[in-house]
Amino acid sequence: MLDENKNMENTKKRTSMKNIKQLTLSVLALTATLCAPELSCAASDDECAIWLCAPSSFPSPYCNGAYSAFKKRIKKGKSPFPSFSSCTVSADGSSTDEFSVVTGYAAVIPEHQEKRCIREEERQERTGYGRPYKKIVCVEYENYTVPRKYIEGTGCAHGALGPESNKPKNCSSTVQMYKVLDQNGNIIGDTFYYSY
Repeated sequence: MLDENKNMENTKKRTSMKNIKQLTLSVLALTATLCAPELSCAASDDECAIWLCAPSSFPSPYCNGAYSAFKKRIKKGKSPFPSFSSCTVSADGSSTDEFSVVTGYAAVIPEHQEKRCIREEERQERTGYGRPYKKIVCVEYENYTVPRKYIEGTGCAHGALGPESNKPKNCSSTVQMYKVLDQNGNIIGDTFYYSY
């Protein structure tokens, strides 16, 4: 089972890297004609770099300019991503492959501790009427760390009784999520989560 999971993860990483390479080559192949003097460009180099940097969560220092452009576009009320066609115009004015972005919300579940049962016993109990029945009870617990995760498609609703009463359970906040898709609808890279 572990080998299957590792193989699936490796296949997913190779596919993700292949998609990122495809997007990178598509944008880089046109950089010579991008913003040529005879063409007017709708997006700056940093704005176009958002398409390359978001699927890898804006690694520093390479994507600092793109991340600043991303935040600036949001502050100005624009779409966080420029239109892909404004970044890939060829010398004859036609655009190339079209990539898109899917946006949504996700609830943030921060890293936290939980208990799980590691040893159970069967016990004989009696109902209120004195009839015997068997009951399985946990007699030993262990604490374990649940890693940070995102639950896409939902926001965090805070309950009155603390994190345990939040919906989904233990959520701390709601963030915006972005997924870059290629022309076939395949996700490129990782989902990028952004908190305003």
